[in-house]
Amino acid sequence: MEISNEKPKDLVNNQEGVLTSGSTLSYWLDTTQPVKFRPIAGNQVTDVVIIGAGISGITTAYCLAKAGRKVILIDDGFVGSGETGRSTAHVSNSLDDGYAEIERLHGNEGAIIAADSHTAAIAFIESTAMNEKIDCDFRRGNGYLFLDPGDKAETLTQEYEATHRAGLSTELLDGVPGIDIEKGPCLKFPHQGQFHPLKYLSGLSGVLTGMGV
Repeated sequence: MEISNEKPKDLVNNQEGVLTSGSTLSYWLDTTQPVKFRPIAGNQVTDVVIIGAGISGITTAYCLAKAGRKVILIDDGFVGSGETGRSTAHVSNSLDDGYAEIERLHGNEGAIIAADSHTAAIAFIESTAMNEKIDCDFRRGNGYLFLDPGDKAETLTQEYEATHRAGLSTELLDGVPGIDIEKGPCLKFPHQGQFHPLKYLSGLSGVLTGMGV
C-alpha cells in the first residue's frame, strides 16, 4: 500500500494508465491523497478474488478477512476512485424509491428488510470506523424528505405511514428546521450518517493490508 502524491486524473484510456473512472474531480477525491497498490507479482493462491476497490469491494474484503478467508482485491485505479469517490457521502435509510413503493412491489416484509439493511449499514460504518480507529469525519444527523412543488401532500403522508410499517421512527414536520426556504411539510429521518468516504476507505485499506489482504 502506498499513498501517492498524484491527484486522480480525468477519464483516460485504460491502456494509458487510468487512475480514476470519472471525468470530474469531487471534493472527496480532491481532499485526500490517493491510495494505490503495486501489481501482484507472480502466481497467488487465495479463497476469494474481489474486483473493485470501492466501498462495496473494500467492505466485502474486510468481512471475509475477518471471517478467516484469504482475499485478493483488484482494481485498475486508486482505491475508491470510481462511484464511491463521487458519492453524496451520506448513508441513509431514506430510500429514493420510497417505502410506499417498495411495500407495493415487495410487501411489508420486503420494506422491513430494506429498512433494516440500510439502518445496519449506517451502524456498520460507524462501528468499523470506531473499532479500527479510522478518522473519516463520521457523524450522525437528521435527514429530511420534502415535497417537490408538483407533489401532493398525501404523498408524504403515505410515505410516513409506510416508513412506520417498515419499523422506522420518522416524524412529520411542518418544515425543515433552520432552513430558510418556503415552508412546507417534510418527513424527518433521524440518526442518519455522514462521513468522508475516501478517508474511510484509505483507513480500511491499511487495516486490510495488515490482515494479509
